[in-house]
Amino acid sequence: MTTNRNNLVGTADLFAASYTVFRNNLKTYVLLGLLVALPYTLLSFLGQYYFGSNFNIDELKKDPNFVKLVVGYGVANLLAMVVTSLASLATIYFTHKQVSENYQTSLLNVLMTGFDKLLAFIWLSVLATAWMFGGFLLFIIPGVILMVRLSLWAYVLVVEELRGLDALVRSRSLVKGYTTEAFVRWFAVYSATLVMIALNYYFGPSAPKTLAVLLGIVTVFVAPFTLVYGYFLYSNFVTLKVSNK
Repeated sequence: MTTNRNNLVGTADLFAASYTVFRNNLKTYVLLGLLVALPYTLLSFLGQYYFGSNFNIDELKKDPNFVKLVVGYGVANLLAMVVTSLASLATIYFTHKQVSENYQTSLLNVLMTGFDKLLAFIWLSVLATAWMFGGFLLFIIPGVILMVRLSLWAYVLVVEELRGLDALVRSRSLVKGYTTEAFVRWFAVYSATLVMIALNYYFGPSAPKTLAVLLGIVTVFVAPFTLVYGYFLYSNFVTLKVSNK
């Protein structure tokens, strides 16, 4: 691998390492990607079905079932978050075991390992979001810095089994001193995801069905690959901190 600035792995090599692991375990990663993509793709269709393609909150309020629809849609979003969180945990765990132990197991076993940390994962995502939101209130740059420094908390949770604030502090300590480099490496892999998120929020429930399907298909591959990429980035920062002691 090409390295620079105290053995920091280059973006191209991160992609190459991630692609190798992803390709060698394509079936498992695609199945995990389906668990990430399907819930929100189905929600997009449900949004169109119940709220219509021309979303108008004033018109919807006139529907006698408005409250039930909103509550039901909220519950569906909560369930989708749980499923995607579990799939994300399983993807990180599977990648860690593949890289460190050449781990071979069934998809069911991989998912079961995620249940133990599911609540911690959801709680950490809330904490990280709150911290980043606080940073963005102080202007955009502090928010971006916090977002980058806290970007490794999920890997810390799975690999080092640190939870809550300990996981966030550990993530920040790993990235500190390399914030710009980490930002560049994350931006390189998240570009496609950012485009999909922007399109999804732009169209909302009125998104064309073909776009929803396309975003779902792309997410099946992009979501797990991004998590694999993040694992190699996390591993590199751990190595850097150990070597710099």
